[in-house]
Amino acid sequence: MANLYCSNNKITSLFESPADQAGSIDKPIAIGEPLTIRYLHFHLRHRDGGKQQLMISTFAKAEERKSAAAEAINFYNPEAHFSRDGEFRLADFGGQHYGHPLCYYTKSYLGESIRLTTKVMELDKLDRRLTAAMRRAITTVAGLPISTSYLAYLALVQAGFSIAEKLIEVINRDDTIINSHSLDLHFNRANNRRLQPGRIVCIPDTEDVEFLSGDRWMLSADNRLVDAQTGGEYADRSYFVLQVKSEDNPLYEKFDYFQNVAELLEKTNRGENPAEFIEYGIDLMKGYSDFRLIEQMESLALISREPDSRQRVTATFKLLSPLMQKIYEPRAKELVGGR
Repeated sequence: MANLYCSNNKITSLFESPADQAGSIDKPIAIGEPLTIRYLHFHLRHRDGGKQQLMISTFAKAEERKSAAAEAINFYNPEAHFSRDGEFRLADFGGQHYGHPLCYYTKSYLGESIRLTTKVMELDKLDRRLTAAMRRAITTVAGLPISTSYLAYLALVQAGFSIAEKLIEVINRDDTIINSHSLDLHFNRANNRRLQPGRIVCIPDTEDVEFLSGDRWMLSADNRLVDAQTGGEYADRSYFVLQVKSEDNPLYEKFDYFQNVAELLEKTNRGENPAEFIEYGIDLMKGYSDFRLIEQMESLALISREPDSRQRVTATFKLLSPLMQKIYEPRAKELVGGR
């Protein structure tokens, strides 16, 4: 699978050092700074035209912080219109259908590897009852992509066990348009795809070399993969475009807690209102996260002679909840000061 970096609209390799990418105006990715990864554009190819029930989902994992990733739904449209040639474009998520472009967010990046897997599915087996259950469930959470595990609980509460079971079976077993396209991004690690600000174009079922030999392909200002000579859009396969940016967004600050709660939901069998459980779980995860972060900072203090250990202590401190920051601030200053 091809995962390629875009520098000044030109397609280059993600293996190249950011220092070699001249002319970028984006703020560099740095420890202690916010990090946002979002979808910009999808160009999908399907064997059939007409209306399809379309779902796009993402698995996001930060290597040093999670052992598994929950599946989050980024887009659902029960009437996505594919052209006669079997093409569908998603450039604007809009307001009519459920959609959220966010793949990953942290308010203070710690240098971990980010691993993403994207799936695009055609839910062609959903009858009216399943479609209604899907629509009701995904509209109950605002501000963040909803996880499939949370979707199961909402469907269970709203429509009963049989509907919830069928809905999850459809999501897990239906036809794929893009089947598990993976992208791993690493911070300052040679000979690996590098985490750097800018746009990334992902093309399943092909290799990087097809687009790096010569200067045939470029990424346009509106995020389309086009022929540099003719301006014609690439049409052989489905592809999508991501944006990596050092950008703060307070609305996304529950993202990490939300992901952890989604993973917890997959391992439990609670019968209460899932919306209340999510909020409770987020509060619970804040406390657990604070404990683990303080543990990390104390461990970093033991290797204070390492060049970047104090920088990492400062970056980790930013991830604490506001209340815990006030409580722990004196000790954090001691760690950074080396006393």
